[in-house]
Amino acid sequence: MFLFQPAHSIRRITMRSTWLSRSFLKQQFGFSVEILFFLGETSDDYEPQSILYKSEIYKDIVQSSFIDSYHSNTHTCT
Repeated sequence: MFLFQPAHSIRRITMRSTWLSRSFLKQQFGFSVEILFFLGETSDDYEPQSILYKSEIYKDIVQSSFIDSYHSNTHTCT
């Protein structure tokens, strides 16, 4: 499970294409591993349609109604 701000799409793309790629993980562990990115809401104006679009493409994004901030990390990780 990885917690990311919605605007960090470049980081998610990089991770998907490198050490979190399904083929790399299967090669390393010998079985399939499912990766999910959990996104909260933010106060910035990041386009929600972009998240929906990327969620449909990659099928690895879960967005919830918690406020995604540094101070809420302890609440979102439990």
